[in-house]
Order: sequence, then structure tokens, then C-alpha cells
Amino acid sequence: MSSKVFLSYRRSDAGWAATALHAELSRVLGDGQVFLDVSSLALGHSWSEALNEALDACDVAVILIGPTWLECKDPAKGTRRLDDENDLVRIEIMRSLERGIPVVPITLDDTKLPSVSQLPKGLEELVDQLLDRQGMPIRQASFRSDVAGLIERTRIAETPAIPPKPAADPAAADLRALLIQFLRAYRQWSFSALRVANWGAQQPGFETLANVSKDEIRVELDSMVSAGIAKTRLSKKGGTLYRLV
Repeated sequence: MSSKVFLSYRRSDAGWAATALHAELSRVLGDGQVFLDVSSLALGHSWSEALNEALDACDVAVILIGPTWLECKDPAKGTRRLDDENDLVRIEIMRSLERGIPVVPITLDDTKLPSVSQLPKGLEELVDQLLDRQGMPIRQASFRSDVAGLIERTRIAETPAIPPKPAADPAAADLRALLIQFLRAYRQWSFSALRVANWGAQQPGFETLANVSKDEIRVELDSMVSAGIAKTRLSKKGGTLYRLV
């Protein structure tokens, strides 16, 4: 299954990247799977309504950060756009985080992710959440391979689910119940499927996880997310982490 992607960017800062990324992701994910304001906003449609609808339908928000993204100024006021509560990019990021949508910051060419001290006051919590997700670069010189890396790391386009094999141990037959029990016991943390399979199987009472593969655990965890039992976030390395809702 492919994810729906929301692209957030400044036209003056990342116009080329937004257009190119929209085309490449649409090629991979299919038409209608990528929201880009210019191409996706219907004529006469309220921008605010369209934004809310797009974010509600999207699975991931990609934030394109170019060389002037941080310091871009309003020519009329002479102040940074990001300091303005009505700045569209700021609103897009805020609403993405408020809805719990995974946010993936993408730096363009040699641009660096901003530090907390460089961002406006009042956005500390949002910034902390944003910077918890490791950004990754996209360069014009290696655009297609960088986008392929983005897709692989964020699982925007997923491979078909692998059907679980019957568990070798009867105690592990109900994998969902076992995973819920495990995540509840260690609910202060988030886990990748690999860590559940490796570390989890070594914990007292959860030894039967050793009889289940990482892929089977991932499929069941994704199923739990779809059912509203679990939620996900991205690790600093771009992997998917799970925890109970």
C-alpha cells in the first residue's frame, strides 16, 4: 500500500525541489497520492479547508528546507516569515504535528537543519517533535537516488505484507495479544519490529517472541496501527517505532 504525502515548502526557497519531488513521488505512488498546493488545490477552493482535508487524508508530511527557509522575510514587514503566526509554512507544520502525522524534514543540497535556538519562541514543542525526526538531504546532482532513499527509509511505498506463519509455540499463537502485553509492560518506550523480535524475546514472559520473525511482528504491528490500538513515530535514523495508543 502507498502512503499519501503532503509536501510543505516555500516557493522562493524550494520551488524546483517541490515540483520535481511531486513528479517523482507521483510516478512511484500514483496520481493523487501527493498533495502539492499549486497542482492539488482546486480553483476557488478555500485554502484553509483544502489544507485540513489534505492533512486528514495524508500519512506523512514532507517539509522541504532550502537555504533561505529559516531566514526568509516578508518584504512588506521586514520580519522573518516563520515568526508570523499566519505564515503558511508554519501553519502546515503545526497542523501536521497536531494531527500526529509523521513529519519528515528534507534538507536541500547543503542546507542544515535549524537548531532550536534559531526558531521562533512558541514553537519549542513543535520544534522538538520535528527535530526528533532525523532529516535527510536531497541534492540536485543525485535527486532520483536520494528520493529512492527517502521512500525506503520512510516506507512511503511499502512492500506487500508477508502473511504470518503459524507460531511454533502455542503460547505465541495470538501474536496481537502478546504484542499488546509486551507494549503495555514497556509502554514508556517505542520499539521497532526488529527490537521487539531481538530484545523483546529476551525479556521474562516474552520468550515466545523468538518463535516469530521480524516481518511477522511488523505486519501485526501495522495491523494494530490500522485498528487504532498502536501508533507510530520515526526514529532518528528514519525507522518506524511503535507504541500503544
